[in-house]
Amino acid sequence: MRKSNLTLSGLSVLGLTLLAGCAAEVTETKVLTPVAARLSMDMLIVTLNDGQTCVSQRPVSEAWAGQFANCGPGITYRVVPDPKQNPLRVVFERGMVLAGIGESVVPLARVDVTDTTGKVVEFALPEPFEH
Repeated sequence: MRKSNLTLSGLSVLGLTLLAGCAAEVTETKVLTPVAARLSMDMLIVTLNDGQTCVSQRPVSEAWAGQFANCGPGITYRVVPDPKQNPLRVVFERGMVLAGIGESVVPLARVDVTDTTGKVVEFALPEPFEH
């Protein structure tokens, strides 16, 4: 009968090496962070740092918040209308919607997007006009 050169300590070293390799692979998950947001009367579009585009349709009767269905897990959003907006703008927006051209009006809102680490990134929309 031939003796094996593989000892118990050799098996331990091999096992620990494989385990360390698996642990390194698990911890190397990519952090997905929002880098841009666009808002229309009925749609929110967020672009992530990996180029992925996340889309949410505005719900009819509930708060505009939730988790993107077409993005990585953990990417959540919340649209908060600007409470200080000019009352004439509200009338104007409603008139544009009734006229069937409401999609051309960008609502004033803050969009909070939570990335995969739990950090909240805020976007004030529409973005201020730059000269």
